[in-house]
Amino acid sequence: MDELQLEGITKGYLGVQALKGVSFSVKRGSIHALAGQNGAGKSTLVKILSGAEVPDGGTIRLGGEVMRFKEPTDAQAAGIHTIYQELSLVPSLSVAENIFLGTLPKKSGVVDWNAMQAQAREALARVGFDLDVRQPVSSFSVAEQQAVELAKALHKDARILLLDEPTSTLPLPDVERLFTVLRRLAAEGVTLLYISHRMDELYSLCDAVTVLRDGVTAANLQTADSKPADVVTAMVGKSLEGSIADAALRGERSPGSAPGAPKRCCSRLAGSVRTTASPTSTSTCTRARCWASPASSAPVSRSSPACSPAPAGRPTARC
Repeated sequence: MDELQLEGITKGYLGVQALKGVSFSVKRGSIHALAGQNGAGKSTLVKILSGAEVPDGGTIRLGGEVMRFKEPTDAQAAGIHTIYQELSLVPSLSVAENIFLGTLPKKSGVVDWNAMQAQAREALARVGFDLDVRQPVSSFSVAEQQAVELAKALHKDARILLLDEPTSTLPLPDVERLFTVLRRLAAEGVTLLYISHRMDELYSLCDAVTVLRDGVTAANLQTADSKPADVVTAMVGKSLEGSIADAALRGERSPGSAPGAPKRCCSRLAGSVRTTASPTSTSTCTRARCWASPASSAPVSRSSPACSPAPAGRPTARC
């Protein structure tokens, strides 16, 4: 069943048409990716769904009911919560106070601190974290602060979570932990709209991908039936077959390179690679897989010495 349906959403600013009729649907309890180049309309669409902007036209349906959001509190009341790259926490307040910001539980007109702290622990446990909810949120890592944001949204009965580049500041172990949390929430019936430029994340986490290009819906893809190159093709509007980018997305040597030439290293789904100038040097990559050397096509694990940082002065490249 569709939890969210968008039909013909339009939005313009001073003669610039940011959205030109975006339409797609998101199934309940799914993790749905939103992809597109800068300027494609992703940010505008997120603002509309979060109530920060009002669309010029089109229809938003939540659980089949037509919704009209005039401000962020309208979207939040409907169960749509947004977690941005820049977290919206108050550093000096405790974890519990941040989770209950604006909704502090009271007893006889006085804040019930015991109840608030107990419920804050329950909300954090739902996302797999055990923090001292009495401590200032600024004393915790970025990953832990992100967990507080998730707990805050779930405490407010979030039906849909909009996640804008949530892994941009996270190290790999924290990314994997976040993915575990997001999969758990989806299994519980929470619907997630996941915005990211990273192909490996989209295809390891998401069930479907909607691609925007120049303010329109360029493609609606199921990750099980497509590949990263399909997303990139929809983003740029032309086929990448035979290009360097296509080879990199498939984890292959650049087209036309000689057998002894330096090999670009790239995970099958990675968004960035490192390459070396010497054919005898080991290539390294920034994501989960890399290749041992130009002479070997065998993938090696991230913990292998072959995945150590590239030597000083070695050039880097992007898939």
